[in-house]
Amino acid sequence: MYEAKLGGCPAESMLGQAIVRTSMLAVPLEGPVIFVSHGGEAFPSLTMVLQGDGVTIDLVGTTFISNSGVTSTTFKSVPDAPFSTFEVILPEGPYSALAANGNLCEQKLVMPTDFVAQNGATLDQSTHIEVEGCSSTLSVVSKKVKGKTATLSVYVPAAGELTASGKGLTRVVKSASGQEAITVVVSQKKGGKLKTKVKLSFKARSGRKQTKTITVSFKK
Repeated sequence: MYEAKLGGCPAESMLGQAIVRTSMLAVPLEGPVIFVSHGGEAFPSLTMVLQGDGVTIDLVGTTFISNSGVTSTTFKSVPDAPFSTFEVILPEGPYSALAANGNLCEQKLVMPTDFVAQNGATLDQSTHIEVEGCSSTLSVVSKKVKGKTATLSVYVPAAGELTASGKGLTRVVKSASGQEAITVVVSQKKGGKLKTKVKLSFKARSGRKQTKTITVSFKK
């Protein structure tokens, strides 16, 4: 369908590469991921031209972009065949299908994932997304003191447990499911002027323990 026209597609339409591995074929099915416009549709379809071992499959998904900027693609029908992995590579660049809003390393990123099998079985989950190239060091993104409380935004590099404590302050323990910026609120045990240090201790589920100290001042 698209083989003769792929060379003439504009650069903006070529989004990346798809690789599907199935036990039914000796080699993976591979091919480009393309935005294809179909006349009156509000958004172009996401099409994967998969080829391998003499087999060609055009996998077409319906694209929708919500008012909040969330992009979703629904594949209403797929070949009735088992697959072990389904990999879509969407490289960065001027025509990337995805864009970053803020620092992705400091956000908890999940991808809603819904599968409905041919037999009616369903899988509904939030898939955690890891961002490559982020710092591996515990750090304080921001701090704000108001009244008897100090609000800290703390970046943790992996899944684990973060503890905040200090002289004259409440002790706070927070869990992280992955790299993200966690909001920690510590409070004075008593009111009044106080300058103290907050000790942040992070223990990754797999890895070394990290600590960092930050000074906070309460005016009253």
